Amino acid sequence: MVVVAASGPVSGHDPGVLLLVILFCFAALAVCGVYLMVTTTRRGGRADTVWGQWRDVALLCACGALAFYLWGCLHVLFLDETRQFDACLEAGGPAKAARVDAFRGDFVPLRLLCHIDKGGSYSAGVPGYVNPVVAVLSLGAVATGAVATAKRTELKKKPPMKGNER
Repeated sequence: MVVVAASGPVSGHDPGVLLLVILFCFAALAVCGVYLMVTTTRRGGRADTVWGQWRDVALLCACGALAFYLWGCLHVLFLDETRQFDACLEAGGPAKAARVDAFRGDFVPLRLLCHIDKGGSYSAGVPGYVNPVVAVLSLGAVATGAVATAKRTELKKKPPMKGNER
């Protein structure tokens, strides 16, 4: 194992901001999860309307995206300076890791960038599946939320039925 101390600025994700993001993700997951459990339990496991079904799917997608993002944040949380270098070593191998002179953390997409002394960088520290899954689930949440909104608007525009009309 090659151990090289980074000679430039060593930084990653700001720990305070990272903790706030983690707390926000936990809170949002808790609120969405409780909402979904209460509403689906009260309705016997299914939504009363088509728009309600789409809304529930949108919330499930949003919860999934939050959960995977939180999982990636937890990986980053436990990367101190030594572990950041170890993550760069694991992701790029000894040759690249020996040339790492700085670390930079990004929240969107979630990653730790290992900066190489002669330019360029590569990602490490966050499992490779986290960002694609977060992206797909986020797009799914937006798409199903849009369909739910369209269905709800369509339902509001229909005139109420009178008597025995169908």
